[in-house]
Amino acid sequence: EISSFQLETIKKFKSEAAAVINITPDHLDRHHTIENYGDIKSHIFKNQTQDDYAILNYDDKTVRTMAKSLNSKIIFFSKIEKLENGIYLEDGMIKISKNGIASDLIQRKDVFLKGAHNLENVMSAIGLSLASNIDMSIIAKVLKEFRGVEHRLELVEVIDGVEYINDSKGTNPDSSIKALETYADNVILIAGGYDKKSEFDDFVKLFKGKVKKAILMGETRTKIAETCIKFGFEDYVFTDSMKEAVEIAKKSAKIGYVVLLSPACASWGMYNNFEERGVDFKKNVRGQI
Repeated sequence: EISSFQLETIKKFKSEAAAVINITPDHLDRHHTIENYGDIKSHIFKNQTQDDYAILNYDDKTVRTMAKSLNSKIIFFSKIEKLENGIYLEDGMIKISKNGIASDLIQRKDVFLKGAHNLENVMSAIGLSLASNIDMSIIAKVLKEFRGVEHRLELVEVIDGVEYINDSKGTNPDSSIKALETYADNVILIAGGYDKKSEFDDFVKLFKGKVKKAILMGETRTKIAETCIKFGFEDYVFTDSMKEAVEIAKKSAKIGYVVLLSPACASWGMYNNFEERGVDFKKNVRGQI
């Protein structure tokens, strides 16, 4: 994974295969506009030749448009559209199509990672694997068995019938929106952190009927609270530490609830990085602090 900060100044960097999954508002404190942010993310393909591969999300118009200016071979993927060439979902089956001839890869229900955003991640990984000539049977086997990575919707513990989920990698509103969409209701949400000049309207709109309590921390807690008031969500509290946040969550959660750390913000100001934040959450959940 390469950040937009790194991509700003590349000169000779060249990837044999690279993917861009989406363009959503992030790091606007640095890049100022989403158009500039998208242009910088496209630098990952900058030095590719026609022997290299670009894996692009067909469902994201900005990402799809990148194909027009690239020298590399394009592999599109889509959750929505049936593609003549690319990876797509149809009737619950992930398919790979070449020149209109489709092959079944794996049933979506058999992929361990759940959630619409993970389907995009899975499809981009399939594209990268195909670009690397990985056999389809191996791809399908890994998709059935891979349990995800730390800090991305990571199940920490189930305590007294309550699931504790570490999504510390949710460092912007769009990422945390996708995390929230994974759960139907009964969520105790821990959110907030460093202010990257993001807007939280779409994030907070999801709270109604889904989030039982929002526990807000960090530099953005007031901004998120003001957005809660704007959309009529009143069940939020402020906290100054992860320890206190987890204590409040444990007291508020009932059997069948989910306690979700998905901050929608960077960790800076309270932590050095999102990994450190996630570890702090897990230690507090397990009573190790």
